[in-house]
Amino acid sequence: MFTLSATEEQYLLFEKIKEFLMENLGFDKYSLFKLKCTQVISINKVKSREMGKPSIILTIKNIRFLNNYFIPYFEDSIFISKKGLDFQDFKLITQAVYKGSHKIDEIRSLILKLSYTMNNFRLSTSERLTEVLSVKERDMIANAVPLLEYLSDGRVRDLSNNSILTTTISCVYEIVTPEGNYIILDSLKDVLSEVGVGFRTLKKQLDLDGIAEVKGYTIKRISVFSKR
Repeated sequence: MFTLSATEEQYLLFEKIKEFLMENLGFDKYSLFKLKCTQVISINKVKSREMGKPSIILTIKNIRFLNNYFIPYFEDSIFISKKGLDFQDFKLITQAVYKGSHKIDEIRSLILKLSYTMNNFRLSTSERLTEVLSVKERDMIANAVPLLEYLSDGRVRDLSNNSILTTTISCVYEIVTPEGNYIILDSLKDVLSEVGVGFRTLKKQLDLDGIAEVKGYTIKRISVFSKR
């Protein structure tokens, strides 16, 4: 995930940052719906430790959002500080996690090693001795074998065992009612409540064709934050 933190007085600024991201990264209507009804981009207040001021944290927690929209948007930006180096490292790690290659022990170790050279560890005031990754090690992360396949309906397949990872689904559901009205819903649970049908019946049809027709309703699973 990506985070920004500041003192509580900067709350309005963080609201504007969130608003800017939602309006300028080129999301389709389904991805925008997902953003508005979930905590993909969240702003939270944090109580201070000891006598410091309360702080706020903006968090982006969705690997598709980060890999397919956030990072490409800033790809051509010119950084005037060491944050430019942090961005390149963050990009490398994000791509590895997106592909699932961080699950490989050797790659995970290299990512952890890289993380200890970023942000505050990069500063001259850092008390921790850091070991910079070699070009060969960075290439190993970048060229690692993908372990995940992103399906067109938002599901993700684990290539190591050909199973569907239910915890990484990133989608919404578009429903056409018997009256011809269109509804977008966030979760399968919401769909079941709207349509009034059993979970297994609906899921079986959606997994087979990506679309289901029950009781006069047409339900389609639609991927969000997919590559443009």
